[in-house]
Amino acid sequence: MSETADKTVERLEKLAAWQRFNAEHAGASWIWEARLRTAEDLERREANIRARLALDSRLLVVGADQQPTQIFTSATPRVSKGPTADLWKR
Repeated sequence: MSETADKTVERLEKLAAWQRFNAEHAGASWIWEARLRTAEDLERREANIRARLALDSRLLVVGADQQPTQIFTSATPRVSKGPTADLWKR
């Protein structure tokens, strides 16, 4: 089953909130720490997905014919000057 990125972000937010909530009710300190680490990991994954979505939206622009076209931004890799630079000209 495939999820859209928005649904994945939403699911990760809920899981992180659940872990933080239940960390407060943990009986042992090691369980509290494990739940907080899990919540932090879920939040990092969520932030990575959001960053990719933001980058993707900056790379696509709708042209006059309503077809997405790629534009270059500061995140676009540059071609180096060297022996392989000529390969990109073909």
